[in-house]
Formats: sequence, structure tokens, C-alpha cells
Amino acid sequence: MTTFEGKLASINYKYIESRGPIIFFNHGGHPTFQNIEYWTPLIDIMKKYCSPVLIDAPGHGLSEYRDGNNKIDAIREFINYFMNTHDGEFGIVGRSAGGRISVNLLQGMNYLGLIAPAGVDELNWKSNISIIWDMKDPVIPFSRINTFKNMNSKIFVVGKPDFEVNKYIISDKKGTHIPEIEYPELFDLFMQALVE
Repeated sequence: MTTFEGKLASINYKYIESRGPIIFFNHGGHPTFQNIEYWTPLIDIMKKYCSPVLIDAPGHGLSEYRDGNNKIDAIREFINYFMNTHDGEFGIVGRSAGGRISVNLLQGMNYLGLIAPAGVDELNWKSNISIIWDMKDPVIPFSRINTFKNMNSKIFVVGKPDFEVNKYIISDKKGTHIPEIEYPELFDLFMQALVE
């Protein structure tokens, strides 16, 4: 892991150079369970499609605020630094609260992926979006998918919705807020669609 010493925060991150575009991954908002390590079970899938950059948001993992407490501005400072020091196409994936952060960091991005995004009520994005969600999500209601249904969305769902999606799987499990961890085969399809 590496640390970016910015003006607003000290950002801990892990860059895994692999192939394809460079994709930034923003975890959710739970202060104990959400950090870089959250993504560990999914790294092999990520590397099939991109060169992932896993970010510890300020206040999570080893990242700390320096000046103020605006996560979006602190992560933007890091992403701008990273994009200025690396060549290639870039994208961003946000899960849960990381979705709200990610949709505020779209400048210079070619790809957008959202996993059960929290607080995303509208979005000004013209390119494709890859989305994964559990219809029985106990944290973020699936009804929020309506924000994305009329966009260029590639939607992957646990459960069978009453509208057309790219792929759905039926599960007997209780609803989950971590479909990418519980259903890695769906995450694989999500990643493939993200970089198409």
C-alpha cells in the first residue's frame, strides 16, 4: 500500500497494475468494515478487466484528514494527482456511500460503476453505467434503481425485477447490501460490462 500526502488528507491506496483502464474503487461508509481490505476478495476479478486503484477514504483504514473533513474534495485531490501522473483511460466504481462520492468525481472519467449506491438521486452522465444491486437490499432500497433505468445502464440484479436487465440471478438468501461479495459471478459480469 502507498500513501498520498495531500493538502486535505493523507490517502492510503493500493494500485494494482494489470491491464485495461485504471479504475478507482470507493468503498462504503461504515467506519469499521469499509476500507481497502473490503475489496480483497474481488481483486482477481478486477485484474481481469482493469488496473484497480483501491482507496481508503479519509477517516477509514489508514487515511486521515489534514484540513477540513470533506471526503469528496480530499479524494478528488488524490484522483487528480493520480491521473496527472499516470497515462491511460480512467473510471470509477463506488459502493453504497462510495457511490455518492464517485458521482461527484466524474471529471476525466470514461467509466462509471455503482454498487447499491446511496444518495444518488440524479446523475448527469451520458456514457454507460454498470450497476449491481440486490432487490432485497436491507440498507439502500432497490426502488432507487429508478434513477438509472432510463440511462445507458447495464444492470445486474439479485432477484427478478419487473423490467429488463442485463442479468439477474435468483437467490434464496436473505437480502444483502454486499452483492458483489456474496455473488462474485455477478460482480464479474458487472466488471466486464463496465469496461466494454
